[in-house]
Amino acid sequence: MYAEGKEREIVIEYGLLPIERFRSWFRLVETKLTDSTDEHRATQRARIHAIKERLQAKEFAYPIWIEKHLVNEDPMAVWEGTHRVVAFRELGFPEIPAFLLKYADKSE
Repeated sequence: MYAEGKEREIVIEYGLLPIERFRSWFRLVETKLTDSTDEHRATQRARIHAIKERLQAKEFAYPIWIEKHLVNEDPMAVWEGTHRVVAFRELGFPEIPAFLLKYADKSE
């Protein structure tokens, strides 16, 4: 998050977002993968596969990052964690752990 010329504190909230909220985002990602080169697609699939293996081994998964004021956008804007979102979906997770970032209110 960026505020030109301003130093502002960023607040990070944690939440679980229903996988359905990402439906149009998945279509966007799938289109990008379909339109990419075979090499790029293979690299992305390998990263997703590695995450799925870790999740299946019950390893910790870091939450994805989303700007809180964009959480209701369609498609949702995922700042960080694209491969994790796909892995969560492919494994049938009903919710995705997310950090929601926002600027602190002046009263906080």
